[in-house]
Amino acid sequence: MILFGSYAYGNPTPDSDIDLLIINEDSRAPIERRIEIRRIVHKENKEIALTPLVYTPQEINHRLSLGDDFVEEILTKGKILYAK
Repeated sequence: MILFGSYAYGNPTPDSDIDLLIINEDSRAPIERRIEIRRIVHKENKEIALTPLVYTPQEINHRLSLGDDFVEEILTKGKILYAK
């Protein structure tokens, strides 16, 4: 789990959301994974503004092979919160 965006880079504002990249083996579609994470978080605290991106390791590798600068930036500049 990697924190990225304004909270990771030290410049959040009162309107900032929490941006997370979660890399996990999961056979569901990416949007279904994202909805599930948001549901779990909002069940605990509806006030948290969370924007999760949930990809499998294979999806991350594919995006990197395509030259995805956004994913590359998250992986290089983001803050690792949890790793197996």
